[in-house]
Amino acid sequence: MGVNPSTPPQLVTETRAPTANDYIRFAIGTLWLIPPTNNVYILTSKANNIATWTKLTTLGGVFEFTTDVGGPVYANPSNAVAVVGGTNVVTNGATPNTIIINGRGGGVTWSTETTSMPAAIDHGYIVNGAGTVVFTLPAVCPAGSVFKFTGINNATGWQVLANAGQTIYFGAVSTSVGGTLTSTETRNSIEIVCVVANTGFNVLNCQGNISIS
Repeated sequence: MGVNPSTPPQLVTETRAPTANDYIRFAIGTLWLIPPTNNVYILTSKANNIATWTKLTTLGGVFEFTTDVGGPVYANPSNAVAVVGGTNVVTNGATPNTIIINGRGGGVTWSTETTSMPAAIDHGYIVNGAGTVVFTLPAVCPAGSVFKFTGINNATGWQVLANAGQTIYFGAVSTSVGGTLTSTETRNSIEIVCVVANTGFNVLNCQGNISIS
């Protein structure tokens, strides 16, 4: 049983959701709108004096995105739109209603550091600590992420520490899982790239003798 296309459906506005008892005053095809939530239901059956209301959609959400390339993007029946990172872009659902979009590939940002810290993605470190400065690789790391380290102070100026489940490959040699790479001379330098998301890292370039454990 459908709605006569020449007859506009009845629209009712209520502050609650419809129930099986809401059938006496309403014809098949009636639309039930709840303004506080903008939920919309349609009456599809009144068989045996039992109302069947079907939720259609939620009004007031995201209906269309306009993009730089291609046509408009519309929300699906659940009122959702997927935001997917493209080349050199990583998306992160930080909270249920917040998306962080991180652009990558724009070059490495450098800073001078003297104390141990987590290593940031696509970052280079000039290490100038009095003792060994430890940089811990991020546990969540997209493939293609780059890390660079160069020392200017002492022989054991820097150490790269992998997390549990991570391995750094130095040619045919690799660290143990959760192992380290440590400088042995003052001006040692190294460049590392993530090759398997979150777990695998290759040494791209190196200057000096590096201790691997």
